[in-house]
This record gives sequence, structure tokens and C-alpha cells, in this order.
Amino acid sequence: MSDRYEAFDTLPDGTAADAPRAGPEFLGRAAHAGRIRVAFTVLAVGVVALFARAVDLQVIRSDAFADAAAQNRLRREIVVPERGIITDRHGVPLVINTPQYALGIVPALLPRGADRGQALGAIAYLLETAPEELLAAVDAFPPHLTEPIAVRSGLAYEDAVTLFAQAGTLPALTLFVEDERVVSAAVDPVQSLAHVLGYLGHITGEEYEEHRAERYRPSDRLGKAGIEAAYETRLRGTPGLRTTTVDAQGRADRTSAIEEARAGETLTLAIDVRMQQAAADALARAVRTAGARRGAAIAMDAHTGGILALVNIPTFDATALSRGLSAAEASAIFQNSDQPLYPRAVAGTYPSGSTIKPFVAAAALSEGVINARTRLLSTGGIRIGQSWFPDWKEGGHGSVDVRGAIAQSVNTFFYLIGGGKPRAGYEGLAAPSQEMALGPEHIAAALRQFGFGAAAGVDVAGEAAGLVPDPTWKQEVRGQEWYIGDTYHLAIGQGDMLVTPLQLAVATAALANGGTRVVPHLVRDIATSAAAPQRVEGITVDAFAAVHAGMRDAVTYGSAAALQTLPFSVYAKTGTAEHRVGRPPHAWTIAFAERVRGGCLRGDACVAVTVLVEEGVEGSRIAVPVVGEMLQSWYRAGGGE
Repeated sequence: MSDRYEAFDTLPDGTAADAPRAGPEFLGRAAHAGRIRVAFTVLAVGVVALFARAVDLQVIRSDAFADAAAQNRLRREIVVPERGIITDRHGVPLVINTPQYALGIVPALLPRGADRGQALGAIAYLLETAPEELLAAVDAFPPHLTEPIAVRSGLAYEDAVTLFAQAGTLPALTLFVEDERVVSAAVDPVQSLAHVLGYLGHITGEEYEEHRAERYRPSDRLGKAGIEAAYETRLRGTPGLRTTTVDAQGRADRTSAIEEARAGETLTLAIDVRMQQAAADALARAVRTAGARRGAAIAMDAHTGGILALVNIPTFDATALSRGLSAAEASAIFQNSDQPLYPRAVAGTYPSGSTIKPFVAAAALSEGVINARTRLLSTGGIRIGQSWFPDWKEGGHGSVDVRGAIAQSVNTFFYLIGGGKPRAGYEGLAAPSQEMALGPEHIAAALRQFGFGAAAGVDVAGEAAGLVPDPTWKQEVRGQEWYIGDTYHLAIGQGDMLVTPLQLAVATAALANGGTRVVPHLVRDIATSAAAPQRVEGITVDAFAAVHAGMRDAVTYGSAAALQTLPFSVYAKTGTAEHRVGRPPHAWTIAFAERVRGGCLRGDACVAVTVLVEEGVEGSRIAVPVVGEMLQSWYRAGGGE
């Protein structure tokens, strides 16, 4: 027995102190059986998870991690191709690419937190830019980008180096070279082609996200309007890719792969730069003469739809807009009430005035409402109740046929063939009072055949559709009945009728060529157009002949007599369009010309022209001289495609 228990007869468990022991004592379980099972399960799950993770990393996603590892030693750089040049029909370059310096901010190099705002504020102070503008420009892009976002472009070398040196401890600010798009001042000193060519602008954050798969960089420019926007893909070309191996310090070691860039296409326009300049100069003089501020002019090949000249006044400096504007410059453009960026030749909608009369006459002749010998009496106008629908000549024009009505722009003739003569006491029901009148539905249908009321399909954005009203439209839109006065207004191009200068040019071309509605286009390669020329339905050969005769008479003795001195055949129609009470009317003239008499119908050289001077008052006095100078330029150039 041990000394510890020698004073006791029994041990603590009740056995005799000197009793023999059978084996080790059982002290009970250290943990409950359920806990042991849970621990074992957790251990098993952990082992399985680790095994699955190993399979995922080493087998399933091994390629992805290999790529990620490669990214740590490979640098991929987009190689930007040279942008394609735009030329006129004779190959004269209209824009050129000029390398310029630019400053940009690399978002990934900006500090985080409060220091970020301080760094941007310092850059804004250096660039003399509002901090909030700079912040908005940077925040539009992902913060992890390692390529610069352009914040100042068009810098001369000395200015760029000076600014970059002043940047000092601003590592996020970087200097780089970019191509600037410059409109050739030698061929377009007054920027008359700005609306045609459009302009480039730096890519926005939204555009970058949309186009990044096409290898656009955050400092890239892309077309924002005109040809530059419509043909962005063809002009830009195909970017390449250069892959460079870098060392542990991030320094370039060697170029491991190159995917060559392909330069953009050279686009040849249908524009004749000489005719463009003649139109711009003549229209500018007409606008000044009229004391007006806005106008548009278009010349078009009547057989192909190729646009030979397209002018908008006012215009803008496309080069400056591409480079980037200061706040003051932007305000001068965007807050200008004359809207210099507005492409009014294709997007502006106006009442046509009397320029619509040849098309109404063609419909009346084709429908049998009149024939070439029908004569109607003009006594100064027509009264319906309290409403008076006047001729422009007090006392009227007497008895006239369709040729005389077109040549002298006789309103009464078109009131009668459009809506008929009202009965005594007539107060204005919708139906004409004589059977032989077109009525509003037939007028509207004929005008739509010539392309009014729908986009013509020109190959730049922004074209307006205009409006050809009819009784259904008036009821649906205004909830009102159609009256005979509405028909009278429609027949002379007033009231709710709205056209664009481009639509009038297309319709005039259809008159000239005998009924083919061409597709207007600026790029000479018409195969890029999804649309195809369409035949004007329902207009007879005799109708075209009579209308041609009337438009020729307008030149030989009528309202366009100023054109009769030209050494080739010209056919014209002037127009004066009321548009708002208390404001001067718009001045219009449409015309077509042929080098050889009858050539327009035979497929020989033929041009269609439309001129508008907003609030120019008289088409015969203001717009006709512009038409004359444009046609002279066309004739001297040889005409045709």
C-alpha cells in the first residue's frame, strides 16, 4: 500500500485499500459520440473542398490563370490606323490628318480617396479648366484604365512640353500624340462643307463602353456628325494589336507579336468643290441682300441622285469643333439662336409655297381634271364666307392654261384644280363643289409619290420627313374636320404642308428625268445605299411635258426670267412661303437644267437645284440669282457624273 493511503482502511471508491486491482480504471468518454461524428464530417468536407479547389485551379481554370500570369509579363497595345481621307468627285482632298500633341489623364494613376480630388483640382488649375468639368470627364470612364483620357488637344509642341513640365509631381497627367482632323482651308475657306463632312470628337465614356470591343481607346476620336459619323467604320479602318514582353520592373523587353493595322478608306464624294464654293458664295450674298440670317442650297445630279453641292447658312468651324471648344466657344455655338450646327438643308422643314405647284399640276393633268388646253379664269382670288383666298396679282391674271399658271404662279388656277369652285353661299364643307377637282386625298397621294412626307434616304443622319396633311391626319392629330380652304392651302404649298430643301431637290429631279425618284447621296459609291430609285406612279408622259413647258415659260417670261440669259435650257419655279404672322415669308426657287435641249428625259447631263433663303421674302428676287450662279458653275464644270 502506498504511503498516501496508509491511514485509511478503504480507498475513495469504496474498495479496501489493500484489495488487489484487476486492470486500468475507466474514467468515462472525453467527448460525446455525436460531436465526434460532426468533427469527422467537417474534416471530410474540408478535404473534399480542398480537392475540388485544386481541380478547379489546376485543371478547369488552368488556361485562365495561365492567361492572367501572362498578363503580368505581356503588354498589349492597340495600334491605331491612319484615318481615311475624304475627297471631292475630282479627287481634291477635303480633309487632312495632322499630328498634334495632347494631354491626357490616366485614371489608374490617380490617387485614391481625398487625394484624388486634390490631384484633379491641381490638373484643372494647370489646364485652366473648371474642376467639375474635369471630374465629370474622368468619372465617365472606368477608374482602372491604364490608357489616357484626352483632356486637352491640338497643342503645339512648345505649349505641350511647357504644360507637361509644369505638371511636375502629377503622374496621372501624360503627354501623347494624336491625329487631328483638319478641313482643308485651301478648298473650303468659309467652312461651307462643315455640315457635309461633319466632325470628329473624343469618345465619351458611354461610347467607349459600347465600342471597346472594336478596339477603341479612351483617347480616340470618332465621327460625331455628317460623313465622318455615317462612314465611321470605313474611314477608321481596322486597328492592329502589338504585344510586348515586359520585365519584372515593367520595362519593355521585346515585341512578341504584331497584328497589323489597316488604314481607313479614301471616300470620294459626289460633291464638286467648285460648285460647292459657288453655291456658298452666292447664297451668302443673297442672305445679306435680304437682311436674313439663314438659308440652304442643294444641287443634285437628276439621274443618279449624287449631291453636287450642299450648303447651310450659318455654318461652323469643323476643325475647331474636332479639336475641342472652350466654354466660351461652346456657348457661342450651342446657344446661338440661328443654330449653326443645324443641317437645315436636310433637317429643316418649311412650307413650300408655290414651288409645289408643278407637282399638283402634274397630278391634275394625269387624273384628267384638266388637260394642256384647259383655261381657267383668275380674277384676283376666291371668297368663301368671310375667308379670302387671293392671287398674288391684284385683279388676277385673266384666263390661263396650265403653262401660264405655272409660269405666272396663278393661285386661283391651283385653288380650282385642287378644291374646285364653291357654290354661292358656300361656307366650307370638305368636298369640292365640282366633280373635276383633285380633292385633298388625291393631292396628298400625288405629293407622296414625288417623295414628300417621307425621308429621302440621304446617307447622313438627321433627315426630316416633312408633312403632307390630309383629312385623316387633321382629324387624328387635331380632332378637326377638313375644309375646302385646307385644300386650297395644300394646292399652293401653304397651311400645314412642310417640306425639306432636300425633298424639293429630289422631287425636282423626278420632274426633270420624267418620273424616277432618285436616292440622294453624298458618297459617290451609291452601292452603299440600302435604298433604290423608285418610279413615280400615276403621272403621265404628257403631264411631264406640260409641266416642263410651264417651268420653261417661267424662265422665258415669268417669275424666273433672270435665268433666261444662261446659254443652256433652264426650267424653274419660284415660291414665296408664308410661315408665321408678323414675319417675312421664305424665298424659294427650284430649277433643273440640261446642256442639250431634251437631255434630261434622254439621260443626258441634267441637274436639279433648290435654294431657300429663310425670311428672304421673294424667291424671284432673292433665290433666283443663287440658282443662276450654281447652274453657271455646273455648266462650266461639264455637268453630270
